[in-house]
Amino acid sequence: MNCLKVIFKFAAVRAFVAAVILIGQSTVAVAEQSHFQSALVYQGTLICLHDGGNISAWSSQSGKYLTDLSAKLSRMGLLNLAADATKLWAADESALYAWSPGSSSWRKTVEFAGDGESILNVVVVGGAPLLVFPSQVKDPIGGRTFKVPLLDGSQVHFDRLVEIRVVLGTASMLWIGTGYGEWGGHLVGLTPKTAEWVQYYDALHYPTGIAPDKGGIVVSWSMSHLRLVQTMIRAHKSNASVETAYSLAPAKYYQQIAYSSFDKTLYGVERFNIVSIKDGQPTNLAKLHGQLFENEPHAVGVAPGVLTVIPVGPSTLLVVPKRGEPWLVRNGNVNRLGETVAVSGRDRAGLANAIHVKASAESDIAPKSVGARLARRRCFRAESRMTRTLNCRISATIPPIQNAKRSSLAATRWFVPPVVRAVDAVGKLPAAATACSGPVLSRRPHTRSTLLPRRYWLSGEI
Repeated sequence: MNCLKVIFKFAAVRAFVAAVILIGQSTVAVAEQSHFQSALVYQGTLICLHDGGNISAWSSQSGKYLTDLSAKLSRMGLLNLAADATKLWAADESALYAWSPGSSSWRKTVEFAGDGESILNVVVVGGAPLLVFPSQVKDPIGGRTFKVPLLDGSQVHFDRLVEIRVVLGTASMLWIGTGYGEWGGHLVGLTPKTAEWVQYYDALHYPTGIAPDKGGIVVSWSMSHLRLVQTMIRAHKSNASVETAYSLAPAKYYQQIAYSSFDKTLYGVERFNIVSIKDGQPTNLAKLHGQLFENEPHAVGVAPGVLTVIPVGPSTLLVVPKRGEPWLVRNGNVNRLGETVAVSGRDRAGLANAIHVKASAESDIAPKSVGARLARRRCFRAESRMTRTLNCRISATIPPIQNAKRSSLAATRWFVPPVVRAVDAVGKLPAAATACSGPVLSRRPHTRSTLLPRRYWLSGEI
């Protein structure tokens, strides 16, 4: 009897220690994978807005994390940020706010109605913040609304903005790049002063980066579908027509380009490298390690996973991914900016939908097993020409699944267990889950499978 008590106590202590370790791993990993909604530099400070309203701020030169400023800037419900040289703006679902440096607080400027739509972006054009919605652009301070025109193309016809990939505000124009995967994309421009819209459509490529250039703009057009990956640089006039088209770069994929006035250089992200771009062709400057791509919803390929690239000095850039912590790149040296951030429950829930798991069930189904027990895990990293994924082979004992054949389970499937809420960019895993750090090539949205237990999610048919 005493022996059994000792065994039970020992088991309880082991379970407690394992839980503490798992919680610690989860906290760190969730912080690293928190989703950024907006990122910008304002008065020498990199400001990144997390999903839910938390804000992280760093010195754009030293990379030091600014704890007090981060806390003051954070406001529950904020959806987007925008700034120019003099003002910092933010918006939630119903109001526009301006940052007051004197009181170190947000001041409500004006309320607005979304007319049943959610705000997608805030962009400053000529000093005035514009709110971008799917079917309209609003000037809340000026009280004007600009309805999105019919976006026409040989393969698509939309009366609204679908899949915005990149935006840019200049002194006189708002530029928006949309991407539809294998169906191409639109470059759309609006001049608020005249309420005039312009557009350009490419049936194969879509905008992945926009930067100002000599009275017009320069745009990176990329695509990734099946085994076809290519990119190009085009210079566009203010009417969106092409002024200069540089040579196509096969097996390349530009995203988030930026022109640096400090050294008169066009920079961008190409695959996993920071590059300088001249005459449309890249020169590698530094290697980035992290989640730089996302799953493309409209093609069998990848979509941009970098939120922005911001020049802050000669040969010095800030690179902000949508998931993970920013990088400070200076003279080819890459430093990851550290932080401590409180992540909301909404962030944690969102991680499960963003992280994919590639699993191969190697062991037999155990008809009498209760609950899922992952027995052993072997992970290996594989980098292809276009994507880097962490392919994980799982030998697992899983609960009985009605009407499911063993042969179908042995096949490789992409699925997302809800327990996978805390996986970092380099594949550090909780004890009960395995995940991919890179993008996956799956066309179907995640749907609940009727054949699998509730804790599993399946993409595709079993």
